[in-house]
Amino acid sequence: MIRKLLMKMPLLLMVLFTYTATSKLIHNNSFRVILRRSPLLFHAAGFLATAIPAAELTVVVLLLPGVTRRLGLYTSLVLLCIFTLYISYLILVSDHPPCPCGGIISRMSWAGHFYFNVVMILLTALSLRYYKGRPP
Repeated sequence: MIRKLLMKMPLLLMVLFTYTATSKLIHNNSFRVILRRSPLLFHAAGFLATAIPAAELTVVVLLLPGVTRRLGLYTSLVLLCIFTLYISYLILVSDHPPCPCGGIISRMSWAGHFYFNVVMILLTALSLRYYKGRPP
């Protein structure tokens, strides 16, 4: 069962990153305002409001079947780790941090975000081990 999940991990990540990028692009003005309220990101809010969804969509393309899938998994792992570190920082220093997420994910608590990301990081890392031994 775990092997089947690991085989489907690129698809799951594609859905996740497509969803989050699309939400950020549709609600780009509010996403930018929320980034401006961030204690760490306010100085780069304009740039990040475009760069984050662009990076997420780039990862989606990299995760398509073929020679870039492993790179897509590594890039997914990096993005998930960066966001998890950011969440950790917000949980530690802020009472009510603004959430730049949209849709269903915006209804999660910050602790929920953290645990969701930790699970996704672990599954992505396991998936990388699975795909490492397989031809592209």
